[in-house]
Amino acid sequence: MEIDHIDRNPFNQRWYNLREVTRRQNMQNTKRSRGGAIQGKRSWSATIQVGGVTHRFGPFNSEAEARAAYLSACASYGLAYLPELVTSIKGSP
Repeated sequence: MEIDHIDRNPFNQRWYNLREVTRRQNMQNTKRSRGGAIQGKRSWSATIQVGGVTHRFGPFNSEAEARAAYLSACASYGLAYLPELVTSIKGSP
């Protein structure tokens, strides 16, 4: 297990910004992660990998639609540790 910064800011060491996650979860919560939205030549798509299997969604007309599909898939597969899916943080100002 590792300690993850929910807001992706390593300098924010407040206890309500920290959580225990697996290595896989921590790697998905990085700035390098594009949130599943991928731009093609004419449209957008979304991709998520769960248990070594890649799931693709789309095509979509906008990045926002692809991102929404990605977040929906994350919630469906129980990947609710991503900051976009954390609706409230206990103790945050």
